[in-house]
Amino acid sequence: PENVRGLRSGGDSMWPTIGDGQLVLIDTGVVELQDGRIYAVGAPDGLRLKRIQRQMDGGVLLISDNKERYQPEHVPRHE
Repeated sequence: PENVRGLRSGGDSMWPTIGDGQLVLIDTGVVELQDGRIYAVGAPDGLRLKRIQRQMDGGVLLISDNKERYQPEHVPRHE
């Protein structure tokens, strides 16, 4: 329980899995990335909720469930 944080989602990028304004619980104790899972990712504009897919170059793809409106974003390993 000490690793759990709550936040309200904003926007429609993870719809239909996570709706705008929905309460999301985050386990901050997770230390290993697993493909296909949803993570809260720090970005210059704040936190983003995205699915993760690890890449061969050591980077990751940030994937929205609302694929009609949002394209995957590649984050290089050094970032």
